[in-house]
Amino acid sequence: MTVVRCSSESTTASSQLSDSLLDDPYMQGITTIVFPSIISAFPTYFCSLPSGEINLNSNNFTTLTNATFPCLDSFNKITLSNNKLTSVNTPRINFQTLTYLDLSSNQLTELPYSILRPTPTSLRVLDLRNNSIGQLDLFIYTLKDIDVYLDDNPIDLTNLTNTQNVTIDANSTSSVNISLPASVANRSTIIQDSTVATLVSCATFTAIESSLSYLRSTTNAVLLCTCASFTLKQIYSENENDITESFSCSNSSQLESYLDLTTESCPNAVYIRRGPCNDTEVCFKKSYLC
Repeated sequence: MTVVRCSSESTTASSQLSDSLLDDPYMQGITTIVFPSIISAFPTYFCSLPSGEINLNSNNFTTLTNATFPCLDSFNKITLSNNKLTSVNTPRINFQTLTYLDLSSNQLTELPYSILRPTPTSLRVLDLRNNSIGQLDLFIYTLKDIDVYLDDNPIDLTNLTNTQNVTIDANSTSSVNISLPASVANRSTIIQDSTVATLVSCATFTAIESSLSYLRSTTNAVLLCTCASFTLKQIYSENENDITESFSCSNSSQLESYLDLTTESCPNAVYIRRGPCNDTEVCFKKSYLC
């Protein structure tokens, strides 16, 4: 690793390093640049660094965009740890070169979707450790051939989301490797009606079953066997299935009472409706825009 210290800087688009300087053997190994003051945008004249690696640890980046970092895909490895990143918005980038991106120790509250779509890309490692991500998104399980590090985030596995409205089909396979915080790595994902309403809204039984089966294969998913999951019990029953054959109850002592639940014993359960979805789809009460 070679470190270069700048005595002055310019972030104007017209600035550039000369070819003779780029061809200098000393330049080939530069991976860390220390600026005279911390920066919040990457100078364009360093986009052509021949090492293919840049360490911008402990600077003042608050957003990662095409404007603040105009050449993300000019590097193989980028480190932006210990900055102040709160958002990532780099649309229309399908990485062909970048394989490693370190965004650890920032202030991100959600996955950086824009750098993960479209997929697949060249990105193989995404380090999101020590951020403020509180929810696990179903989207992450659709990624291919990538390691995602989520250690030291306040993730609550009982609060799953599907912000990107992804659909999991029965043949989906996941090749993403997710590292979760130690505090939640061995906890169970609790499946209930509200979980499915969040993940799939209006969908066919096959889509609902596939999404839940996918969670079961990627996390330790168990069923909350109370009125909170009465609608799921109904849906499976209507399709000649028993959900308790696919998922264990989070509290095994509740199994028998759960099987005996009826509409009378669960008057406040989230109910399903037909239409305006087609006849094979079901909608949860919260979602009428099928």
